[in-house]
Amino acid sequence: GGLVAGSGAVATASHPAVVTAASASGSSVQAGTDAGFYALSVGRADAVAKRLGVGGLLGAGVTVANAQVGGSVDAHSAGTVLGGSNLTFEANGKHYADAIAFTVAGSLGVSVGGGSSTATVDPAIRAYITGNVSGISGDIVVSTISEGNADSETKGTAVSGVASFSGSYTRATLRPDIDTYIHAGSVTAGDDITVRSSHNMTGDNPTAGKGADARANASSISGLLSVNGVDAVATASAKMDTYVQGTGAGITATGGTLSVASRSSNDAYV
Repeated sequence: GGLVAGSGAVATASHPAVVTAASASGSSVQAGTDAGFYALSVGRADAVAKRLGVGGLLGAGVTVANAQVGGSVDAHSAGTVLGGSNLTFEANGKHYADAIAFTVAGSLGVSVGGGSSTATVDPAIRAYITGNVSGISGDIVVSTISEGNADSETKGTAVSGVASFSGSYTRATLRPDIDTYIHAGSVTAGDDITVRSSHNMTGDNPTAGKGADARANASSISGLLSVNGVDAVATASAKMDTYVQGTGAGITATGGTLSVASRSSNDAYV
């Protein structure tokens, strides 16, 4: 252009799915063998924004990429379970967000180019029993499984004849809200009762390559004045509550053990 050139790009991707497997309040469930409530959600959001702007005296543009995966995964019983061999409630969430912003701006006079990328993974994953359970001859298992990754990258470049201003801002946040519990008047199993939560774990080891990763760079070349900056923050902070609480007859593993376990791996990279 001759005097002013401006261009920008915005990319937004989101995945707010809600997945539920449940026995509702007031319902009654009885199985001849095993009974299971399994909720599985696999969600991915990818956002890529690219901008190229070149002008005569003023070039300006902003590139923004936002990717967010939220929603919920829920497996629970609020009703009454009257019998069966084994009883399982499992909520399994696999969530991934990737945001990439590329920005290049140039002019003969003044160039203003900036980029921003944000990747957020913050689903709610819940497995629980709030109703009464009796007549289970084997095991009762209440389990949440979370796997997640947030990856954000901003690449910025500004080139001009007189002055250039460019910056790169990026945020990667991995923060699932995980609740696994038994909070009921009476839950009785003939064998074991297991309540467990897991986030980015494979057995007792962290799952490789999963976490929050934020990368940013800003570069500028100009004749007289050049200003650029980089701001990158990665946060990996799973919120996890795993517990049992009996309000009446209590929680009884008649012929086995009661186990409550939380395992979480939280890796952040910049």
